[in-house]
Amino acid sequence: MTTYRIICFVALCICLVFIFYYPWTVFFLLPLWVAFIFLLWKIAMFPVSEPKRAVIYRMEVFHHIAKSGYIFLMPTFDRVEREISLAEEMLDFKVPQFYTADGSRPTCNLEVAWKIRNDVEGRLSDKVRDMVLMTDDQRKKLVEQVVIRMARELALSYVSDQLKDNRVREGFCTTVTQAANEMLNSHGLVIERIFWRGSLPIPDVLKAEIDGMVAAAEVKSMVNVIKTIREDLGENVSAEDLYAMHEFIKMMRQGGANPFNRNSQG
Repeated sequence: MTTYRIICFVALCICLVFIFYYPWTVFFLLPLWVAFIFLLWKIAMFPVSEPKRAVIYRMEVFHHIAKSGYIFLMPTFDRVEREISLAEEMLDFKVPQFYTADGSRPTCNLEVAWKIRNDVEGRLSDKVRDMVLMTDDQRKKLVEQVVIRMARELALSYVSDQLKDNRVREGFCTTVTQAANEMLNSHGLVIERIFWRGSLPIPDVLKAEIDGMVAAAEVKSMVNVIKTIREDLGENVSAEDLYAMHEFIKMMRQGGANPFNRNSQG
């Protein structure tokens, strides 16, 4: 917008100089100036709405980040490669290999609110430029990897009993946010907040229910296998042989020994 105003001001000064020395030119210079300004607006001005920023390429090379509003593009030289949003975004992921100081593995599901910093505009440093040229998925992956790294390192300072306290978990998230921002700020990114909605290891009752569901699924699978074998071999196959065949198939899938080899069983 500043460039557009400068061009308009220079064109007006030229018109006024001609009008001062040649007053009769006022009748066609002023309309010509108005037409020039209007044509320049139509050709060279590009609108960018909040909270977006425009990535400007000049002669097919990254040049700068333009603010929202109407921006001036030099015809034939400048173009808008893409627009990036400064709006807040959400990430939801589970921290893998999350261990506490006592060797426990609580489930750590984090909700991360992050965004591109508001001061990402104009000419940029190399790290910020690389971030701007990333795709949306690559930026999300960068934030996720930094948060996971910080969360893993900080978890080794706690034991599982400490993390049962909601206040401790809030402090954990605050510390992770501060540590992650120290790394992400140089890339033009900032984490607004992190919320831990994970859980500690599952209770014994729930674990028993899960084990029961797994056992029921295994029994159902065994019945289906035996049914298939009986259909293929006929009705003369005994129940003991069917069970032995099922065990053979199961052990072969797991890479075990042949159950029909009695020598291997001693």
